[in-house]
Amino acid sequence: MSDLKNSEVILELKDLSVDRVEIQYSGSGDSGDIDDVTYYDKAGEGVEIEEKYEEVHEKVKDYALIILNDIEDWWNNDGGYGILNLFITENTYSIENHIYITDTEDYFHEGDLIKE
Repeated sequence: MSDLKNSEVILELKDLSVDRVEIQYSGSGDSGDIDDVTYYDKAGEGVEIEEKYEEVHEKVKDYALIILNDIEDWWNNDGGYGILNLFITENTYSIENHIYITDTEDYFHEGDLIKE
């Protein structure tokens, strides 16, 4: 994974006064994707990026997938979901990842077909 400090997209977000990016993701059945991206300034107010800076927005989604592909398998089988937060000023991130697991319990029974 590329270094957050040297990432082009991180520098672009800093130039746009973005302090934190919240990225929601989900997946199952061998595929996963970014569901939603929200940008915040230092005051916690939303910053509009998607429409005005679509190229930056797409870079953020691509960068998020690079980070997410290095953690637990959240996209295969039953899948999972979570939130990735990029803390732009601090050059750090945190991930809250939830994985779905289907559990199976097996029972076996025997008996007589004819009871007296």
